[in-house]
Amino acid sequence: MPKDSGGAKETLEAYLQVAKEVDGFEVYSCPDHLVLCALQNGAADRISGPGNAIPQVLAGILKAFNTGEIDEAEKQQAIFAAFRTDLYALGFAPAMVKRALFLQDPPPVRAASLPCFRTQSRTARSWQSSGNTNVQGDVPPRPDR
Repeated sequence: MPKDSGGAKETLEAYLQVAKEVDGFEVYSCPDHLVLCALQNGAADRISGPGNAIPQVLAGILKAFNTGEIDEAEKQQAIFAAFRTDLYALGFAPAMVKRALFLQDPPPVRAASLPCFRTQSRTARSWQSSGNTNVQGDVPPRPDR
């Protein structure tokens, strides 16, 4: 059972072709922009990092596909792909997914009180005291490069 994380539609199609020809061979698709394509072509299921951050959208693709509502599945697929593109543009993919999850459900302890966040919080305060209005929470804005 391979997990295809490469992102190339051609690779996904090749794996799916093998799955059609070899008994017991299942493909678990990872490229987030190809969820619907993979399902339409016989993928057993999907594995997704961003799916943890917006499970309702990933579930929407699967539900719409399973009920034959392809227009809705395509709409949900477009939302899912755009979220992934925007999220990953911010930095290292796994870290961005974890940050998105943290922002949705922060721990009951203020992050600024944790030792690993103290430096970041002081930085945020210095940005705020300098009149910067782009600071959200305890994280200073990322400087343009």
